[in-house]
Amino acid sequence: MDRVLFMTVGTGTGTSEDRIRSLAHGLFQSITNKRPDKIVFFGSEMSKKTVEYIKEEAEAQGKDLPEYKFIEILDIDGVKELFDKFEEQMKIYGDQEVIIDYTSGTKTMTSIAFVMGILYRKELSVITGFRDRNGTVQSGTESNIEQNTYQIYDKLNIRRFKELFNHGRFETALQILENDVVNHERKEAYIKLTRAYLHWDLFEHEEALDYLNSDEVNSLEELEDVIKRNKSILGEIISSRNGRRKYKYRPFLPDLLANSRRRASEGRYDDAAARLYRALELIAQILIEEEYGDETDSINPDKYAMSTRAALKLDGKKHLALKNAYRLLECEGHDVGRAFGKDNEILDLLRIRNHSILAHGFESVNGEQYERFYDKVLEYARMIDERIDSKIDNATFPRL
Repeated sequence: MDRVLFMTVGTGTGTSEDRIRSLAHGLFQSITNKRPDKIVFFGSEMSKKTVEYIKEEAEAQGKDLPEYKFIEILDIDGVKELFDKFEEQMKIYGDQEVIIDYTSGTKTMTSIAFVMGILYRKELSVITGFRDRNGTVQSGTESNIEQNTYQIYDKLNIRRFKELFNHGRFETALQILENDVVNHERKEAYIKLTRAYLHWDLFEHEEALDYLNSDEVNSLEELEDVIKRNKSILGEIISSRNGRRKYKYRPFLPDLLANSRRRASEGRYDDAAARLYRALELIAQILIEEEYGDETDSINPDKYAMSTRAALKLDGKKHLALKNAYRLLECEGHDVGRAFGKDNEILDLLRIRNHSILAHGFESVNGEQYERFYDKVLEYARMIDERIDSKIDNATFPRL
């Protein structure tokens, strides 16, 4: 692999020959220090004189200047031209060991060189030393500084991590934290936070709560309120799973609705609609469990009125799917069952879901259809729980 030195070249402050020679001396010191196999100079027409002086400096020291080419910049303060020409050379040499020296040139030239080093993760180098009143490093005082840029990369990667976290892409966010962030003070806290919500997003509630209870996550003071609410609803869900609550279904409803909103925010409307279908089914299950102590997968006909048994042909234990579960509630006189029985819109929305490629068909649910479906399911959820909106908030993930 060749070592390729990208070097911006100016003419020094002023036009005197001594200043240009002093600049050339310093730039050759960088070349000597970096020992490149090739050099790519970036500069104006006038900067070619500086390169000639660099060659003379090499000859004076009995050395040869490595193979080089000169990329002429027509507008030394034109960001687009500078960026394009740097990028063009980066495409040629990007898989080589590229070092960028941004010591000399206009402020725009050196700024673009620095930015390209950050964007392409290349070593950045600058010559410093004693400067005269014109800002020129005096010959013989030069020293080469390699910039430590990991803090910049960490800040950029933390920003990427937060964007991914806020969009629910927890696995990718976790990869950035573990593989790309070097020494950020909140790295471990963010890793455990992300693992918590990754598990929760997969309905792995106990693992999620374990991470949220960690000391590292609890050190994120700005998230204290939302995490406290999240842990409260997680505790209810886990208690239900472990049979420590009289009725087990109710805590899952806000979790399903919040999960559906996350899928929709990613544009995954078929996934989001599937969760709404389950939430609508769950509403009926909640009432049947709490009112009759029964399960929809094995309805006990002895718990219901004779007319209900006749309407649903309950002549033995029977599984009830969504529509028949609401029909049972309608026959038993529940408001939510009567509302469902008269609701043509919900039947239309269920047809859309059933034709989804993730259900029984080959169509896709669109955003408008999803929003209608969500509003309708939320309407039914409010019928059985007047606090459902605040509970959905408690099941909503934080934003960083």
